[in-house]
Amino acid sequence: MRALGPEDFVVTEDETLVRVTSVDHEDGPVLYAFLVDVSGSMDPYIDDVERALSDFVPTIRADDTVMVASFADALDIHLEPTDRRDEVERAIRELPSGTAPRSSTRFASSSASSSRYPAGVSSS
Repeated sequence: MRALGPEDFVVTEDETLVRVTSVDHEDGPVLYAFLVDVSGSMDPYIDDVERALSDFVPTIRADDTVMVASFADALDIHLEPTDRRDEVERAIRELPSGTAPRSSTRFASSSASSSRYPAGVSSS
């Protein structure tokens, strides 16, 4: 994104144009959230999605973190943010696939509500 400059931004405050005079470029750590649709409609594509995510993992810098989640009828957190690439790869491999969960365990909403996740969100 280093090619972006002040002329590439339009900023308004209370509908008044604010002039952007400079843009700073930082290469700080990034948190990647892999949110994967694992509903039945994705069955024909889930292997391609997993392959694309696995191919992307080696490009992530050492100070970046990744979390893995999926959704079909509810949101499941498979991996909290981590910098451990082996754990990321494992979570990707273990993503459920539509009607055929691989090795993921979904907790009931009652379990999730007693944790730090809102109702309907579970950690597996």
